[in-house]
Amino acid sequence: CCCRCCWNGPYYCECLFERLCHDDADNILRMNMWTIFASKENVAMYRVMVIVHLAITIPVRWLAAETHNLGHHRWLPRSMGRVVDVLEAACAKIVDGNVDILDEKFMMNLFSVFRLEMVEFDEFLTFKFEKQKRKDAGKSSEK
Repeated sequence: CCCRCCWNGPYYCECLFERLCHDDADNILRMNMWTIFASKENVAMYRVMVIVHLAITIPVRWLAAETHNLGHHRWLPRSMGRVVDVLEAACAKIVDGNVDILDEKFMMNLFSVFRLEMVEFDEFLTFKFEKQKRKDAGKSSEK
């Protein structure tokens, strides 16, 4: 949801603004929604939510979903506790001010320890964030 709101935010604002201009009736809810969507704080929140989704949610969901296939790497359901430990350490660095959440290198390498341990995880992240990104960029340049 956060990705859709971030990418479609300008369209939401434009649509709400048009409705506000063309409707004679005052609509407090619509006016407040337009104000919220257009606020810098909201845009900043969407950006942070996208970073969390890409850097944390996608890798953790893959690890949780593939746990039953990773037994040959000695990865068991209780191994997800290691993921929580890595996240806790990363959050502590961010809260202490040692690292910025906007640091792409730091955020995208949170799970580098697991990439070294599990080839499948490394292949997934490589595909998701490098090969797929290049493929998508090629499509947009063809238009």
